[in-house]
Parts: sequence; structure tokens; C-alpha cells
Amino acid sequence: MNTTLKHHPTLSPSKLDAIALCPLFRSGPVGDAAKKGTAQHEYGEALLKNVPWNVDGLSAAERENVEWYVDYVHTIASGDLEVEQELELLGPNFEQITFGTVDAGAGVDIFDYKSGEMREYRRQMACYALMRIRQKGLDRVTAHICYGKFKKVVKHTFTEAEAWELIESTLATYYNPNRQPMPCEYCAWCANIKTCRPMAKTVDILTAHIAPEASEGLILWEPSAMADVAQVGRALNVARIVSQWADAVEKHAKLMLEGGNQVPGWSLLEKQGARQIKDVTKAFALSGLSEAAFLKACKVGIGELEEQWAKEKGIKKAAAKREVNVALADVIENKKPFKQLIKQKE
Repeated sequence: MNTTLKHHPTLSPSKLDAIALCPLFRSGPVGDAAKKGTAQHEYGEALLKNVPWNVDGLSAAERENVEWYVDYVHTIASGDLEVEQELELLGPNFEQITFGTVDAGAGVDIFDYKSGEMREYRRQMACYALMRIRQKGLDRVTAHICYGKFKKVVKHTFTEAEAWELIESTLATYYNPNRQPMPCEYCAWCANIKTCRPMAKTVDILTAHIAPEASEGLILWEPSAMADVAQVGRALNVARIVSQWADAVEKHAKLMLEGGNQVPGWSLLEKQGARQIKDVTKAFALSGLSEAAFLKACKVGIGELEEQWAKEKGIKKAAAKREVNVALADVIENKKPFKQLIKQKE
């Protein structure tokens, strides 16, 4: 199975939602998160095709996320399942607008696996739906966006007219000769981030509230002083954009320092990694502790336990998960819930 990330030569369906916010968005270098996402996609493809695949590069949690997605597809899909279906979108004059690969499709349903955070993918799904509608001669298609990390599905249903309207409006933005860059939530993944003038202007506005002399300390605009909720919302938009820019600058600075460049006022400090036990069984034998005492220092990963359970009993992971939940019901608990800020749709 091909493990090389594929790059679209022009306008890919995956860029459409970013382009709708910033028509000058350009994909940056492929990072570790993208590589892990690709590995998860390939594992999902192998499971759906029922072919072997080496999972050594994936953690137990990542494998569990993919397996949840595959179980969902098998539950929802009706009819013949098509995996990694390559499609193209043609314009009114039969010119190629774009092309892409649908993770899985069956009848009027298509499925797209997402390994990362929950974002807006409506235009990408509209593009996939439109290509499938035209290929299969369907009235409408429902796209199931499967977020493995959160075990959550978001669905969008499109008719041909609805899907084309979204795509056409995005194309109009993209091909507008007067298009301008616009800072947005996709800045962190844009190849233009360090040279983008609107981004620099946003940073300038924020740093105007910082004292020029570092020796006097940093005097920041106090967030807790904001009583107007609209003001808080605008500040959040700026914070998200600037934090992404800051992450990109820090990454670039580290690369320069590692390459032998001198960045005035900055240097790299390498810290020793945290200690960890690489062989638990051997550690127990060497420790001389009682089993009860040693176990108190151990932490059991539910995903890893389910995987070992499945291997030991020769059953599927889904069955092992059910058995673990029943057998260990008295000692399994959920961690405390956490709250996450989500950007609402306009």
C-alpha cells in the first residue's frame, strides 16, 4: 500500500473550506500530524478491504479510532462498498475542475475519516457528494464525516444543485483577480504564513499593547477587563490566529538555530526526556517488590488492554472491547469531562 502523501497539483477538495476563508491559502509542508493521519487512513482502507496492513506505526488509541470508523461504515453502509474511490469534477464545458478520492461510499452515503480536530469540511464534502451524484446518477448524497479522535459523526446531505452552489461560490472567490489574503483558522497550515501582510498587521495590532522595553516587563491588554461579549468574541478570533502564527514562527526559529544560525536573544536548550519503563515484566522481576506494591505504580491503557485481550482470546477488537467493559465494569471509570472552545458556523 502506498505510504506517500499525495499532493493535488492545483485545487484539491480538501482545500476548498480554507479557500472560502482565504482565497490565497496555500498548503505548507507536510507535518507529523498529516503523516499520522495518512497512516490511519491507510489502516482504515486495509480494514475495509479486508487486507493485511502493518500497524506498528500507530498507537493503540489511533488504531481504536480507525476501528471505530470502520465499524460505523459497516453499520451504515447499504449495498456494495467502494473504498478509496477516485473521482473527478468537470465544469460546464467538461473541463476538469478538480479530482479527489472518497474514503468509502455505498449507495447514497459517502464516508470520510478525520484523524484530527473537528473543523468545517462542508465544501470538501459537497465536492465529493457532487462527484458521486454525477457518477452514479443519484438525487442526493449524504456525507458522513467521522472524527475518530472524538468518536463523533457529522452528516451533510446535498442535492446536485446544493453541492454545485457551494463549489461555484468557492471557485468564484478563488479565481477572483482582486482576491486578497485574509487571516483565518487555517493560517497555521499555510505556506504563506510568515510573509502574509494581513497576518503581520494582526500581530502589530496585538503587540501595540506590549511595552517596548522588555526590562520593564510585558504589559498586556488585560483580558479579564473585557465585559462586552462581542469584544471577547473578536479577541478570541485574534488569539486563535496569532497563536497559530506564533507556533509557526517558533518552529521556524528552532530550525534556524539547529542549522547553525544565530537568532539574537535566543538559544536552544535541550532537556533530558522523561524516564519510562520499556519492559514492564522485566522491571517487575528486577524490582524485588511484591506484586501488589508494583501494580500500584502501574497504569493500564484501556486500548492496549483491549488489544491484548483480543490477541489472548483470539477474538476481534470490537468483541474484546465489549468483554473488557463487562468484566472490568467495577474498576473502569471515565476521566473528568473537559470543555473545548468550538468556532460556530456563520
